[in-house]
Amino acid sequence: MTDTRPLPSWSDGPARDAILAFVESVSSGPDAVPEAARIAVFDNDGTLWTEKPMPTQLHFVVQQWAAAAAADPSLAEHQPYKAAEQALAAASAHGFTVVSVKRDLSTVFPAA
Repeated sequence: MTDTRPLPSWSDGPARDAILAFVESVSSGPDAVPEAARIAVFDNDGTLWTEKPMPTQLHFVVQQWAAAAAADPSLAEHQPYKAAEQALAAASAHGFTVVSVKRDLSTVFPAA
């Protein structure tokens, strides 16, 4: 049996409800955005990527390489794992903060 609800993989709750309400508000009625002007981008698990996804996706890949090297220290001597660990260490040394949207959802959307 196929679930035909919008966003079927999302849990019911205020975040899902807010997204569905927003989509409804911009797709119908007097304030509707013309279909040709609408943009939505989703990643592999159905969550939203930023409008310009390359930096976000690249960051994700670098984090995955660093995690793989942490799990298997022999990888840390080979590329791209070595560069990934160095890049994350340099970012941390320069005060860059890594934000996890899933972890920090309450910061991004305080009412969610």
